[in-house]
Amino acid sequence: MKAILVLLFALATSLTSHADTAPLLADSAATVKLCAPRVAGCVSKIVINGTAYIIGYDESNNTDNAVTNLLESMINACRAKGLLTSPTFTAEGYVINESGHLPNPTVEFPVFKITYLAGVFPPQ
Repeated sequence: MKAILVLLFALATSLTSHADTAPLLADSAATVKLCAPRVAGCVSKIVINGTAYIIGYDESNNTDNAVTNLLESMINACRAKGLLTSPTFTAEGYVINESGHLPNPTVEFPVFKITYLAGVFPPQ
């Protein structure tokens, strides 16, 4: 019961923070595609509903960097194991076009701004 209340609170918070700017996307089978070692200009991407996006973090739901730390720890564990795709997890957020990201910081790319993560476990 407590978990359901936490999920509802997270959903309500994320809906109110950017409800006017972009539609909310959720995927219970999201993954991260990591770059191969020593590939210049490559950026890891999150795959939501079959589409790859640059990873971004919604600052209004990430004030204590919990979402950032959770995803970054999984990415680092995948790199340590030599994986190019992470295990699946649940992700929620919205997509905006934003410049300032690799491979070309002057061009706008679709960025998935993560508002909520669940089921993120490092590979075994």
